[in-house]
Amino acid sequence: MTPMKRLRCWVGLLAALLAPAALPGTIDLGKLKRLRPIVDAIYRMDYPGAEALSRRLIQESPDDPAGYVFLARTYWARELNRQHALSMDRFAAPDFFQESKDYKYKLTVDPAAEQAFDAVTAQAIGKAKALMKANPHAGGFLLGLAYSNQATFDASLTGSWWSAFRTGQKAVHLHRQVRASNPDLADPLLAIGTYDYVAASVPWTVRWLGLLIGAGLGSKERGKQQIETAASKAVLVAEDADVLLSLIYTRERDYGRAYAKVTALGQRYPQNYLLQLDRAGLARRMGQPELAVQILSGILRKIETGEDGYLRLERAVVHNRLGLTFRSARDLRTAETWFRRVLADQGASPQPRIVAHLELGKTLDLANRRGEAMAHYRAVAESENVHGSRQEAERLLKTAYREETVPASSPGPPR
Repeated sequence: MTPMKRLRCWVGLLAALLAPAALPGTIDLGKLKRLRPIVDAIYRMDYPGAEALSRRLIQESPDDPAGYVFLARTYWARELNRQHALSMDRFAAPDFFQESKDYKYKLTVDPAAEQAFDAVTAQAIGKAKALMKANPHAGGFLLGLAYSNQATFDASLTGSWWSAFRTGQKAVHLHRQVRASNPDLADPLLAIGTYDYVAASVPWTVRWLGLLIGAGLGSKERGKQQIETAASKAVLVAEDADVLLSLIYTRERDYGRAYAKVTALGQRYPQNYLLQLDRAGLARRMGQPELAVQILSGILRKIETGEDGYLRLERAVVHNRLGLTFRSARDLRTAETWFRRVLADQGASPQPRIVAHLELGKTLDLANRRGEAMAHYRAVAESENVHGSRQEAERLLKTAYREETVPASSPGPPR
């Protein structure tokens, strides 16, 4: 027997030994549906409302892990959306699943938010483990959700892929058991499918470790099919599945499918301006800058009127997106105008200003104004690191920006 065949046999044996058995009993769908108002509040970006609903559930049923699970979910969703950490543009970047010695994707998480998340997640895990003794299927499902919260937090906010991989494996192991007991419940397929997709996407150093502990190499296609089933049939995680699919399709440059997912979610939750920003970004990637400008202009109008709670969104963020859209259409002069508008805005917060400096530098490079571009790159290199902005600026100080894929058409002026 060759060494490779021997390795495969050992891995197959180990995987068989670790294969989950079905948990006894079934899950009460009625009890799951009572959590829907919390999910809807999160997607409306009504985080105070979601927190209040979760705390009320904890007060009414202090031994039920559900309230703790969704309170933790509210905390990480608020922090994730505050930083727009899983934007379409970021997930589509080729280095998203990488950890290099020069730069590891990691955000500056609010310490208070991280502490609150960790504390409530620990409570959720403890309560779910206790529930498993009396009700293995319900406890196992909620424990899996708690682990999924932790894995998402680790991957998207701290950039710790190996930590997320290990925690995600715990969630998948539990949700496979739940799925075996409850074949009509589609919610477990989100964790299972996500794990399959990520396991096939992470660097080989992580994939081999996963293989050696019986996790398998994963499959992107199988993962997407499982997540699609969750998106169409799940009780609590259908929206999460749609968001994840939109990110996956964006990464795979299937922008039409991603746009359809985000548009449908945006129609369901018009208060969620992040979905509208991503719609505009996808329209730009599809080579439809006119549509992108139309969406962004609509966002600006809502900010002006306060409709759907858009006052929470900073104008500078939208102005930067307009700059990117016009630059993608080769209208460098208009793009420059939008980026300079952000820099002239005394009320703009530091992060949009850093982005404006970086993108204005790129725009000036494309206009063969290298000296001016370098001044903006230096400003970024000396500022807070926003999603790797400092490393990108340092690289652009050495090599002029010339990598731009642009559509042939140009949008008209925003109305």
